[in-house]
Amino acid sequence: MENLDKFKKKLEIISFKDLLEKDLSIPNYQRTYSWNRENVVRLLKDLEENYSMKSEDKVRLGTLILFQNADNEYEIIDGQQRIVTLFLISHVLNMVDEKISKVFSDIEFDEVGEQNIRANYREIKSYLDENENFKKKLNENFLCKIEFWVIEVKNLELAYQLFDSQNSRGLSLSGIDILKAYHLRACNYDKKAYEIIKKWEGLEKSFERDFEKQNRLKENEKITFEGRENRDLLSKCFSILYKIRKWSRLEKVEDYDVTSKKCRDSFLKEFKGIELNSQNYNHLNSFRSVNFPYKHQISETIINGETFFEYIFFYINEIEKLELKMKEKDIALEYGGYKRSGDSYIREMYEALLLQVWDRYNEETVEKLYKNLYKWSYILRLENTSIFYSTINNRVINEKLLLNINNFPFPPTLEELRVKFDISKKDEKYKNNYKEIIAVFQGGKENV
Repeated sequence: MENLDKFKKKLEIISFKDLLEKDLSIPNYQRTYSWNRENVVRLLKDLEENYSMKSEDKVRLGTLILFQNADNEYEIIDGQQRIVTLFLISHVLNMVDEKISKVFSDIEFDEVGEQNIRANYREIKSYLDENENFKKKLNENFLCKIEFWVIEVKNLELAYQLFDSQNSRGLSLSGIDILKAYHLRACNYDKKAYEIIKKWEGLEKSFERDFEKQNRLKENEKITFEGRENRDLLSKCFSILYKIRKWSRLEKVEDYDVTSKKCRDSFLKEFKGIELNSQNYNHLNSFRSVNFPYKHQISETIINGETFFEYIFFYINEIEKLELKMKEKDIALEYGGYKRSGDSYIREMYEALLLQVWDRYNEETVEKLYKNLYKWSYILRLENTSIFYSTINNRVINEKLLLNINNFPFPPTLEELRVKFDISKKDEKYKNNYKEIIAVFQGGKENV
């Protein structure tokens, strides 16, 4: 394993029995218990095959990653699904003593997790009842024969980075998942953290339903990521906020997908904030005296814990309101080729401008400026054969529009947003390709 020393780790092989001697906990910010019948049966069959070989060898069930927190509890970062399933097997085998029960007694599984636990318990019981010899062998040495590679770390962020690099069984943990765990640990009390989890998971589930729908489509019907129809609100919110915050400081955005590994360090740095009581900075005084809810600002300092979640939920709501408003407008966001990567980059820039104006000023200002903001953005499409992300960065940084919106008390004027575009020398093919965009440039009260 590459440079494990930096994780302040302890790496050892231990049995399931010895693992249960540790003060284990499953943090409530972990994902739900999602194993289904197929996962459970596969595990049981693997165990049965090993036990039937009449070998004294141990059954090693992969790697666990544990985070030792300030209370000296060992939070299960990677391995929750396997550990919960082994607990269910122990329960069926009547091996659950007070020590084992303690690990699971305080966990509040969501509705999906509870359903899976009940269904999997029944599946395990049925499987073992039908395989008495296997059940008998499990009873003899189940706790001692099962073992794991266990990595113990004392730094939560690095624990999740290690999990991300080691996990090959499913989707890697995203930067958004890491931020969720990071800020939940800074919440002041469990009830508030639980409320946040439920709200956050509701947003995640809406994306999962869209993802499943996407996978059922035929290949030629699939919605492209660049087309943005299949973007979930949570990812979209982070994407827009990240770009506005970076561009407002005249900093380049590294990649279109800001939650990608390419952007990971910068993305996490942007949204990992300040512990409110750890620094005596004057600019934090307003946060210390505030009562929720209040009007956030996109470029505000990120405060760890509850304030961070209120910030994200606030802007998810603002984005939804803005999108609903803009559906009424005669703006060409869909046209021939609008799903191409470059066209999606332009749309991201346009949406960032709209949200910044909406947030900084008011709805009336958006009403007044939206067409000119569109022209300011989509002139790139009319003037360039190819659009790269560097094209977008250069446009935003060189023109300093987001910086000006962020720093000046008054919105940009129509004159500042006006662009010149001469269509007279363009051929008919060109005009036809971009007729919807050109119509916006030629219409309205303002002369292009």
